[in-house]
Amino acid sequence: MGDLSAEFGEYGELIGLSMPVVEIKGRVVSAGGDLGGETGNTVSGIQGIPISSTPPTDGQVLEYVAADAKLEWRTAAGTLTIGFVINSGAQGTNVGPMLAAPHAGTLSKCVVVIKASDASTALTFKIKQNGTDIFSTDPTVAAGTPIGTVNTFSALISSPLSVAQGDVFTIDITTGSAAWAFTAQLET
Repeated sequence: MGDLSAEFGEYGELIGLSMPVVEIKGRVVSAGGDLGGETGNTVSGIQGIPISSTPPTDGQVLEYVAADAKLEWRTAAGTLTIGFVINSGAQGTNVGPMLAAPHAGTLSKCVVVIKASDASTALTFKIKQNGTDIFSTDPTVAAGTPIGTVNTFSALISSPLSVAQGDVFTIDITTGSAAWAFTAQLET
């Protein structure tokens, strides 16, 4: 933008000041940048990236889609995490809390961190969603696994695993002992 200079007219009005064109009612009728439409009242982009002209539906968020090089309205997937803290890995059904999914989303893996292990007995468990096992192969942690070891299990019955708000998750220990202690966290 060049130098700004203006003079005051006989009645105090500014003369020679460059501004957007504004009609008497106060609406901007011409503008630049990412504004578009007949009167400049439509945002057609953000920082030069075009926005899809399809209007959003309830709950959608604006997301950059690199393949299309534009911003599009998409249903928010949201990050979903459901975690169990198990202080005794003794064999049993529904040994941890029953946890309800706080919102819809997807899960793709289970991360297990070992707090204590049994030197002679492996740990195998099931996690169920509304009573149905989510793993195609039940996760097993070897006997004597060192404290602090992180194991990731991704053999889910579908990947990603769809979750509805309110789905209930439980954990069953199929082999183990009271010596085992661990956390199991389902993640997006």
